[in-house]
Amino acid sequence: MDEKARILHTNLKTYIKDEIETGSDQYHAFVESMKGYGVPKGRLANAKSLYDKFVLLENVGKLGVGNYDSLRQMVKSSGLDELLPKINETDNEIKKLRAVSGESTGHIARKRQHDHSTGDARLPEAKQSRVEAEITDQELSLISNYVGIEWQRLLIDLKITQTKIDHIRDDHPYHVQDQIRHGLMMWRDQDMNKGRPRDSLIRELIDAAKKVHNADLEEILHNILGRTREDPK
Repeated sequence: MDEKARILHTNLKTYIKDEIETGSDQYHAFVESMKGYGVPKGRLANAKSLYDKFVLLENVGKLGVGNYDSLRQMVKSSGLDELLPKINETDNEIKKLRAVSGESTGHIARKRQHDHSTGDARLPEAKQSRVEAEITDQELSLISNYVGIEWQRLLIDLKITQTKIDHIRDDHPYHVQDQIRHGLMMWRDQDMNKGRPRDSLIRELIDAAKKVHNADLEEILHNILGRTREDPK
């Protein structure tokens, strides 16, 4: 469900971007309305494309897969009511996917509960040590929601070359979050990072956030990854 819903979400953003003529009065009204939803004015001005501005909305939790209430209000206040049917259609499709997924998820949850009661829920020992030793895909996926428009600068500070960043953009041309997530995973999996303690990787990621002057991201990293320990046991 997640991948299908994300594709629907991406298609909706693409549709809106294509329908609103850059530089038009409606475009300016639409962008101006973002300021009323917690998007910092400075970052909004620095975001070159409407896609980048959508990322800012996503960063403050006002836009996301199936989260379109704020978007509807922005569209209405900007005189773009003709976009509402597409938003509602996408929202309904995502709800249908989640309804179907909820049934299968409930089945999986019941199975896990049964496995736990029979003593089968414990991770294999090798898997447990691997999870404890590295930053997980799930954690990097969560972080990718909050990096924002500085993501390329962040990756460069993490020793990802511009050539590799260009390849990432080519591989995921329509979804910035996927570009960020893929870039963070590429950083984690670099040869130079193999075998490094988790705390060391966390500190490197936080230091990179400081270099791009993103204090919000620094705090988010602490919240998702935990505080580092100077003397890990």
